[in-house]
Amino acid sequence: MTGPQTLKAIVKGEQPRDMSPAEQLQALKGQIDGMQGELQRVLGPRVQAAAFVGAAWAAVLHNPKLVEADRRTFFAALRKAAGDGLVPDGREAVLNVYNTKVKESGGNFRWVKKVEYLPMVGGLVKKLYESGEITYLDAAVVYQKDSFRFRRGDAASLEHEPYLGAEDPGPIIAAYCVVKLKNGEIKREVMPWRD
Repeated sequence: MTGPQTLKAIVKGEQPRDMSPAEQLQALKGQIDGMQGELQRVLGPRVQAAAFVGAAWAAVLHNPKLVEADRRTFFAALRKAAGDGLVPDGREAVLNVYNTKVKESGGNFRWVKKVEYLPMVGGLVKKLYESGEITYLDAAVVYQKDSFRFRRGDAASLEHEPYLGAEDPGPIIAAYCVVKLKNGEIKREVMPWRD
């Protein structure tokens, strides 16, 4: 049974203290489902809100710490992800919980489990393609046994032949990205492991 204190806590983004974990999970699911209309307005035609909400719910089931986290930051993280058009599915974006020290009005500190939205590589690649500015993107890591050659300057080039042998390819020694812009220009960026 949900009492007035529980409803106030939910509205304020706090964790209801008088609810069992199963009830808290159901309350959060109801809140996420109730955001569908708002999320669809933010998402526009890019992503269907039902798919976004389904991914958000899957994120909660995958990371139970999200149920215990501050609800205001949870919903703010969902809105930020929706604003970027990225689904919190672990490929495009994730929702992480961080213990954050917060100063209260009386000067005391307390720890709050805040939720933050983080775009992932898949989401960043998606945004790059959506921009219409790039026509091709490739990114990879380079292992010690790979054949790798990179040259800067007027005749820049990058050649990477991954090691396909049966043994371990060795440690990662670098990562790189190649992007072809719509104007035909090619950008190459290499980052050695030390960086």
